[in-house]
Amino acid sequence: MKVKTFSNSLNKILISSLFLLLASCSQSANILDEGHKHYDEGKYKESLEKYSQAVKEDPKNAEAYFYKGLAEEKTDDYKGALVDYDKAIELKPKEADYYNNRAVIKGLTDNFKGAVDDLDEAIKLNDKEPEYYMNRGINKSGLNQLAQATEDLDKAIELKADYADAYFNRGVLYGKIEALDKAMEDFKKAKELYEAQKNKEGIKSAEEFIANVTAMQQSSGKTTSRNEAKSESKEAEVQEKGKN
Repeated sequence: MKVKTFSNSLNKILISSLFLLLASCSQSANILDEGHKHYDEGKYKESLEKYSQAVKEDPKNAEAYFYKGLAEEKTDDYKGALVDYDKAIELKPKEADYYNNRAVIKGLTDNFKGAVDDLDEAIKLNDKEPEYYMNRGINKSGLNQLAQATEDLDKAIELKADYADAYFNRGVLYGKIEALDKAMEDFKKAKELYEAQKNKEGIKSAEEFIANVTAMQQSSGKTTSRNEAKSESKEAEVQEKGKN
């Protein structure tokens, strides 16, 4: 009888502990939902408060740290975001998005090498996500690995033909290497896609870069004309001397 009593007591303790764990997870999930609502409404400080509360309720919840990092990123707390992305990866190391988002923070703080390393890992975990290739291309450009950066942006567009951001960023890269015709082509394509998406900010950015490339092309054309004129003038001088 004593053994049975001990067994029953142990079962009660286990059931009670399980109930508390489930209640904690459920409460954390509800808080996360509240945070998501604030985040979707653009209320990032309010969402951060909820995500912080979710972390306290369930310190082993990788998702809570991830979303807390997102909110910190939106409020320009890059240091805090990096800490939380680190924790999310520690708890759930096979989640590709966590590496991608940490790479974004590293890129924003000019740690391009660290960003590329994270994106390498993200692509190992999921090689079908175009955003990872685009972000890696952007950071390789920061390392001045321009050929490799172009390959990544090409891959992003290959995986998603209507990827406006990838066209836009490839246009920026082409502008960097003064391939102005290709840059113009990509910016125009990006604008077309942004218009289809009704992305006003994207349309505005594309239009600004189209104007910049147009100015560069015109300036390049004038320089070419002046050089050609100088060349023709020198040829004429040589011919006159030949006649004399």
